[in-house]
Parts: sequence; C-alpha cells; structure tokens
Amino acid sequence: MKPRFCQLLLLLFSMLLSANEVLAQQVPPKDMPLDSLMTWLQRNSDGVYKRDSAFYQYAHIALNRSIQEKNNQFIRACHYLMAHWHYGAAYRQQDSILYHLKQYVYHASLIDDKRWLAAAYIDYGTILKDLGRYKEGEKQLFNAIDIYEQLKDQAGIAECYRRLCDFARHVSDFQEAIRCGELAVKMHRENSSSMEQQMDPLMCLMTAYNEAGQPAKAIEQANRLLDARKKGLIEDDVYNKIYIYQQRALAYIALQRYEQAIVDHQAQLKLYSALDKKEIKEGPNYENIAMIAYLKKEYAAAIPSFLKYIEYEQSQQNEISIIAARLKLADCYDKTGNPEEAYHQALEAAAIQKKDYENKLAAIRTELRDKYEADQKEETIQQQQSRLQEQQIIQWLSLGVAGLLALLLAGLFLTYRNNRRRSLQLQSLNEALGQTNVQLDQRNVQNEILLKEIHHRVKNNLEIVSSLLALQSAQIKDAEVQDALQAGQNRVQSMGILHQKLYQGENLAAIEMKDYFINLSEGLLDTFNAEDRVKIECAMQELELDVDTAVPIGLIVNELLTNALKYAFPEGQAGTIKLSLESVDAATLQLRIADNGVGKEIGKAAQGTGFGTQLVNLLTRQLEGTMTQEVHNGTIISFQFKKTKAA
Repeated sequence: MKPRFCQLLLLLFSMLLSANEVLAQQVPPKDMPLDSLMTWLQRNSDGVYKRDSAFYQYAHIALNRSIQEKNNQFIRACHYLMAHWHYGAAYRQQDSILYHLKQYVYHASLIDDKRWLAAAYIDYGTILKDLGRYKEGEKQLFNAIDIYEQLKDQAGIAECYRRLCDFARHVSDFQEAIRCGELAVKMHRENSSSMEQQMDPLMCLMTAYNEAGQPAKAIEQANRLLDARKKGLIEDDVYNKIYIYQQRALAYIALQRYEQAIVDHQAQLKLYSALDKKEIKEGPNYENIAMIAYLKKEYAAAIPSFLKYIEYEQSQQNEISIIAARLKLADCYDKTGNPEEAYHQALEAAAIQKKDYENKLAAIRTELRDKYEADQKEETIQQQQSRLQEQQIIQWLSLGVAGLLALLLAGLFLTYRNNRRRSLQLQSLNEALGQTNVQLDQRNVQNEILLKEIHHRVKNNLEIVSSLLALQSAQIKDAEVQDALQAGQNRVQSMGILHQKLYQGENLAAIEMKDYFINLSEGLLDTFNAEDRVKIECAMQELELDVDTAVPIGLIVNELLTNALKYAFPEGQAGTIKLSLESVDAATLQLRIADNGVGKEIGKAAQGTGFGTQLVNLLTRQLEGTMTQEVHNGTIISFQFKKTKAA
C-alpha cells in the first residue's frame, strides 16, 4: 500500500508542476513587442485573466507604451479593455469604469472611420444602462444613431433601436419598448438583413409584447423564431431556444391556453435535461415542473416545486422574479385548503412588490441628488473662475496706477467691460438656477405621484387577497373556518383602508385616524349586516398618526369592533359602541372602546380560535402599550400607547 501511495503523490506533484509551467507560459513577458502584447490582451479578454489583476496590470503597461508611441488605435483598445475589466470586477468602481469609457469614446472620435465612434457610443450607453443611469445611456445611443444616419447604415440604426427597446423595458415603459423593437425589426427587413441579424430584435420585441400584455403578438414572434431555427436560418442555440419556449409559455398562460403552455414547459425540461449536468440550472427546472403541475390543476404536486424554485431564486438574490411564483403558490395553498399559508404567500409577494417600488423610488432620488451635486460643483467652478478674473482685474489696476494715464483709462475700460460680462454671466446663472429649481419641483411632484401609486397598488393587492379569502370562504361549509377566513378578510381590509387613505390624502406619511375609524366601522357594520341595530360612535378630535403606529392600532380596533359585533349583542339585540383615540399628553395615546352589550365575563376563555386575542396582545406589546378591561353596563377596553410623531 505504501509504495502505491508514494507513486500517487509523485504523479500529483508532477501534474501540479506541469500546470504551473503551462500557466507561466501563458503570462507574457513585460518587454514583449506592443503588437504582440495587444494580441495577447485581446485573446485573453474573455478568458481566465479577465478578472485577474495581472490582466489589468498588462493592460496598463500596454496603455503607457501606446501613449509613448502615440498609437491611437491601441490607446482606444486599452481603455476599452480596462473599462470592461473594472465592470466585471467583484467590486465595481463606477468612477474608473466611466473614466476609461470616456477615454475610449474620445480616442474613437480621432479615428477617420466614424463606425468606430458609433460602436464606442453603443458600448458606453449599454454599460451606463447596466449601472442604472438610463437617461445618460439613451443619450449615447442617440449619438450613435446620428452617426449611422449620416453613414446611411440601416443595420447600425436598427441595432441602436434594439438596445433602446431593452432600455425601455428596464424602466417599464413597455409601449416605448414595443415602438423601438418594431422599428428595429422593420429596418432589418428593409435592409434585407439575415434572420440571424434579426434574432436579437425579435427576441427583445417578443419579451416586450409579453410584458405589455399583448400575448398573441408575443406568440407570433416566438413562432417566427422557432420556424427560422427549424429551417436553419438561425443558429440552434439551446439557451435561446429555452428562452423562446419560456416566453411563449407565458403568453399561452395569459390567453388561458394551458395545454399549449404545458407542452412548452415540457419542451424546456427536455432541453435542460439534454445539457451537461454541470450546466443544468435547478431553478428553471423546478419552475417548469411546478408550472406543468399548476396548469394541470395538480395543486398539491405543484407546491414542493414552487417552494424549491423560490428557494433557488432567493439564493441567487433575485426576489423580484418570484413575485408571480409566490402568487401562484398562494393559489395552490388556497385550492388545497390551506388559507393561512395562502394569505402568508400573498403578503410576501405584496411585500416584495412594495420593496421593488421603493427601490425604484430610491434610484430616482439618487439620480436627483447626483444631478443636484453636479450642478453645485459646476456652480463652484464658475465662482472660482469669477474670482480668478477679479484677481486679474486687481493686478491690472495696480499696474495702471503706477503707469501712464492712458493705461489707467484702458484699465478702467477693461474693468467696465469685465464687470458687464460678469453681470451677464450671473444673470445667465440665475436663469439656469431657476430652471433647475423648476425641474426639481417637477421631479418632487413625480416622486409624490409614484409614492401614491405604490400605496394604490399595495391597496389593490390587499383587495385581491381579500377577494381570494372571500371566494374561499364561500366554498367552505365549516362555520369555524368561515369565521377565521372572514376575520382574516377584515384584517386585510383594515390595512387596505389605511393605504387608500395614504394615497388619497395630502400627507403621504401620516393618516387622519378619525376618518379612518369611520370608514373601518362602516365596513364592519356592512360585513355583519348590523347597520340597523348597532350604532358606532366615533367621539374624538381629528388626529394624525404615522403609518407604523396607525397600522397596529387599526388592526386592534378591527379585532375589538369585530368581537363586539359578534358577541356583545346576541339574538339581534340593538346597542351602541363608542370609540375614541386621543392624546393624553405629548408622549401618550389613549384608545378606548366601550359597548353597552351583555358584557364579557372576565377570566373566561376567548370564544372562537382565540387568534384575535393573541393578535391584540401582540400588537399592544409592539406599541409598548398596556390594556385594561372592565365590565360595567357592557364591556370597556382601554389602551395606552407611546406616541411617535407623524412625519
């Protein structure tokens, strides 16, 4: 055994030495000719050296030597490689990326062939898009279009519009995406381009049709691409083929043509299984398996695959793509008699959607802040230039005092002329500042509209959840389960009313509680069909609370009003419920709910599931509050909470 073990060690050692020798041969000597060094960089730009610091070091050496030799072609190429190295690095440095890209564009402009400059604009714009700077990226693409129009290059213009289609999709402007995509395809056809050249615009247009809610047109584009592959007009790339089947399946689902969608999902599974095992992605497999079961209405079988797909996407930090999966999972739980988990999944989907809108809003704010800071820097530079001009004038005046009268008069004339120039500059600056303020005001209005839209969509999602619970409740005969679903529906509605008040009100960060309580009371009276026998009085002043305080208080009031309507007035008995919320002092809120019903027996176990009581206790602790109960001509429940300021 020992000799064989030693032989194995020697073999491994010799293999390691061989690997090191090969690697050493791949790294070029630093004094190699510039042409050979550039060839090595180009050959290894997409290989193992792309993320290696050695690659960047050799690119920097090549750049310095290119500058010394005044070789503009190589200078342009080095800046391009260094920009993409920074872009592909684990920690992207935007300043370095943009610096090298600007240098790349500048040196491309020095080349006689304008196609190089157009290609540089396209690369620059595409990376700006990936960095989230969409407006700047669009500007670069339009620069490229101007050049291609001068050159009458239809294929180049079509490629720019294909990328603008992708830009519009990323900012959810789907109609603009369709317009640009259709224009790109039209230009390729007029230019008699091959189907291989038309493939990218067609795939982008197919996706835009799906995202814009035009599934029939998406299917038309997918069929065209698949037909071209069968005829050998397009390279039969497996991953592109999988993507086409995926988009067509989504379109079939939108048209409720589920059997055809199942066929496309099965086709995707077959293509994935044909790949090398190392290349198979478990996430897409689980998604396809889940969708096939879901479309066949095998809901219990679909649940495990949906969960595995969601787990995979979460591991890839891709939460946005699983919103639809969570909603379908909620539907599966609902269809299999698990309303609580269905409610949980629907809430998770709504939370992710809300977070996505908040991230988009944050990006808009960052863009505004960056623009403001850039304007401030520009203004500072102009002020410094103005100060330098003033210093020059002072020097001229000093020389004039020591010189002749003619020079003094000339100095005074120059002073007058420069003062007039500065006045015009200041006037221009003031006009520019005024325009900037108007733009900022417009952006603020847009941000407010976007925030209202977020609350509106959250309210709509909560209404969908409430409707799902109502539909489920209508199909269940068990009274206890119906009560639980009704309670859940009431809780969702109470939160929905809050978000409705937010987007309808003037203050997007606070809620007027009296109006909210009145709306909540009317909804509950309607739910229990008690308008004619029970009266809810809201005896309180108008009071605004922040959202984080209003939501738990709203849920507490919802639970207590629900209990009162269910148990305080048995057998159709009439009565009154009094509700009030007021500020005891600057730091304390007091909530009081009293009814003149039959009264609650202190110490008696809660009726029903007891979940409502647990929820009230949990929310009270969340608000750092206390609760007291007393029974006197009915039931009186009082709370005291710590008060937070409304924004």
